Amino acid sequence: MDLLAVQDVADWIGLSVETLNQWRSQGLHIPYVKIGKAVRYLREDVEQYILRCRVEVPPNRRHR
Repeated sequence: MDLLAVQDVADWIGLSVETLNQWRSQGLHIPYVKIGKAVRYLREDVEQYILRCRVEVPPNRRHR
């Protein structure tokens, strides 16, 4: 199990720490783990979030 700090997730997916903080307070998007006061994200949850954001392009619309 790989736990990531908030800053690591923000850097990885190109969002601000503040956006992740807002999402957590609103109960949106990426599940998180709270250990004492520390907030961490499971790598698998972040990867699943990225896959959910994927937009499929139909084969006939792909540039060759």
